[in-house]
Amino acid sequence: MSRLTSLCAVLPLAVVLFQAAPSVGQDATALLNEVSQRYADAKSYHIEAVEERTSSSELNREWQKTFMTAVVSPGGRYRYEGRSFIGHAILTSDGTREWEYLPDQKAYSERTVSTDDSDKKRVRAQDEMAALNAKAIVSNLGRLGSAVKSARFLPDEKISIGTQTVDCYVLHR
Repeated sequence: MSRLTSLCAVLPLAVVLFQAAPSVGQDATALLNEVSQRYADAKSYHIEAVEERTSSSELNREWQKTFMTAVVSPGGRYRYEGRSFIGHAILTSDGTREWEYLPDQKAYSERTVSTDDSDKKRVRAQDEMAALNAKAIVSNLGRLGSAVKSARFLPDEKISIGTQTVDCYVLHR
């Protein structure tokens, strides 16, 4: 990989980035801002993410895992998929029509792509939450740099993605 193009994972206190040669002397905050800008400017992308959350207290322990896919192409074409303990949903569009499929409910709907804010006001099934989170991945990553005032490099890591091992930078914010 010749340029830094993708985020491996976002952790509560650290960010792991695919490793590519940073500018000599580049600080962690500048690298994070560069990556955020790439996502903010992205016109097409394919991102697959797994999010794990753990919380605990004296009387409670909770673990959740969410699988998300966001694929966007020019012309309003997209596929957002999310699967979590709440449900499973797939939202797709060819730029003129939009389809929504809820596999757990065996429910399917089709509509014309909305050009106004009426889609934001539409009541959503709880099953759709993970797919809507997939839809927000790139905008959230695009804002990450502006949300962090400082960052520092931690030791580099290797992560496994399927059968591949990827070298990554780790930033602590």
